[in-house]
Amino acid sequence: MRQSNILIICFVFFILAFLGYSLWQSKADSSFFHPSKEQQAADMKMAEKYLHDAEPERSLPIIHQHKEEMEKDTSEGKRWLNLFVEASSQLHDIDQLLMIYHFKPESFINNEKASLQIANAFVKNKSEKEYHVIHNSWKNRESKSASWTLLEVDALLHKGQKQQALEILKKHHWSGKEEDERLMRLAILNWHENPQETLEILNAELAKDPKNPEIRILRGKIYESQNKIALAELEFNTIANENPQDIYLQDQLAEFYRRQKNYSKALAIWQKQLSTTTNDHMWVKSLFWNRVTIPTTFDWKKVQFPEESHRAFLVYLLGLKPGQFWNQNHFEKLPNRLDDLHHYQATYWLRLLQALKTHDESLALTLLNNNHFENTSWAPLLELTLHRVLNYRKHGSLLIDGDVQNAEPLLKILTDQNRIPSFYREIDNLAQQEANEGASFKIPVGMQSLLCNQEIFTTALFAEGWNEAALQLYPMSILSSDFPEWVPALYINALRQNHGNQAALNFANLQKQTPIIALLKAEINIAEGKTTQAISDLEKLKSDTSDIGAKAVWLLSLIDMQNNQYRKASESIESHPQLSQTLQAQEALGRIAVMEGNLETAAQIYERIVNQSTEAKSFLARRAYQQKNWSQARQLTEDLLSEFPGNTQLQENLKKIIAQEEVQHHHSENVTSR
Repeated sequence: MRQSNILIICFVFFILAFLGYSLWQSKADSSFFHPSKEQQAADMKMAEKYLHDAEPERSLPIIHQHKEEMEKDTSEGKRWLNLFVEASSQLHDIDQLLMIYHFKPESFINNEKASLQIANAFVKNKSEKEYHVIHNSWKNRESKSASWTLLEVDALLHKGQKQQALEILKKHHWSGKEEDERLMRLAILNWHENPQETLEILNAELAKDPKNPEIRILRGKIYESQNKIALAELEFNTIANENPQDIYLQDQLAEFYRRQKNYSKALAIWQKQLSTTTNDHMWVKSLFWNRVTIPTTFDWKKVQFPEESHRAFLVYLLGLKPGQFWNQNHFEKLPNRLDDLHHYQATYWLRLLQALKTHDESLALTLLNNNHFENTSWAPLLELTLHRVLNYRKHGSLLIDGDVQNAEPLLKILTDQNRIPSFYREIDNLAQQEANEGASFKIPVGMQSLLCNQEIFTTALFAEGWNEAALQLYPMSILSSDFPEWVPALYINALRQNHGNQAALNFANLQKQTPIIALLKAEINIAEGKTTQAISDLEKLKSDTSDIGAKAVWLLSLIDMQNNQYRKASESIESHPQLSQTLQAQEALGRIAVMEGNLETAAQIYERIVNQSTEAKSFLARRAYQQKNWSQARQLTEDLLSEFPGNTQLQENLKKIIAQEEVQHHHSENVTSR
């Protein structure tokens, strides 16, 4: 018993000793992590010195040691927070500044530079309310009035209010960098009148400020408008690669691909950003374009939701059922639903798609007539076409406001794009015919049948490249044989892209078997490796006098080339007068000549098409280099570089050619001097 008591006493003593040690250790740790006032003062003085000397990276570790103090509402806490803002501002760490702003916005009240930085971020992210809050907080006390004015111009431009932005720019005159930026924006607003002059201004500005991404963005947009897509892509890719953490610049590259209807590349960029950002616009775009264009296997549950007021809307979007674009009953329960409607363009399009799906054409027309995203529309030509179609189905006329007799079609006025889908052109041309012919105007039977059927809306979505939305709009069915023959072709191609060859083939087999469907089935069979079946179908089509016959001969020649039957392929191409004159066929004939070792014949073919063909330029440039014809090699390589400015192999080739030219020049000089 006594031994037991002794053990209990020893155990209690041990516990007390351990608690005493833990308490001592806790106090020691506390004193280590909570510096004395003297130490805090010394740290603050050192951090301030580093910031004064523009060395924020040295001040930041010191500031981080006092994070707990920042969370306190004390004078020291506020001073540390102000230093944190200044360090983040000097480092241009916008994400950190935004985090601080959402934590304690009052810490920006005396830091105008940092306020401008996050105001600029709000403009880029289309956070209009937050932008106005911080802008208003500096009114009548700002020292950088030019910067605030330029930012206001940018805010107007982001909203598509170009005229208001232009009026502000014309009212002000500054000096130095601000005046350069004012002139640059003026040039951009007027670039439609003189794009070359605008590019010269931008080039001059880029020479002064090579790292300015806004200049590259604007250059990219000008190149894009001129249909110089390779140059435009280079500009957007350059800024995105140089600034991998900048959400705004990544979004600019994605938007470029979106405008080019390269939705898979755009989606890949947006979805990649979701792992590193909680930007709500990135989320909404990713969800929207995934739903309407090309569905991906992205795992939405593995990325973190934005911790913002719009989180509920994202959950709502993820909760929509397959084939459902909008659920008004569920949307009504969201806390910030009115803000969401005005905040995201996706809400407009999803509501419009749902109205079309449920055959509520009155609502669809109302939405089109009251689109407050009109100035920044993702698909203005689709809107115009849907407007005409809905007007025809309701009033029997394709004409809408702006259509007048003997005027240019609205489609041509509304866009500078050269690659306009043929369906859009056809609808717009019919509207212009109606304006010119009046009561005598008759729509062709096939188009009349399509316009009166629900499939007209599916067709319009296919034209825009919104394939998944089109396929989800109405149940798959056998299409009317009265439709133009190219309508089922749109379905088949979309099904191939989004759901695979077998789904496309199953649909094709249900339709009226026309030459164009037979051709598409042959393409699918080739892709599936069933060349025997494909050859049988193509042989029946090759005598067709339309483009289908030419395409059938072309596919047969490709099969022959794949089987190393070059002479047979060449004879097939040359035997078809319509096909043989195309650039595609001439390039193939040149390729066949190379494969057969007839380089002189290949050169003759390629020389005929060198002005139109990249392949011809590449062959002739390589041949000129081998023959030491440096001037021709250089000219052709420079031509190729103008088309593919980012190609490193071409850049290296040009260096080698220039080096050989210099050797030849020195040799000539030596011979002459003798």
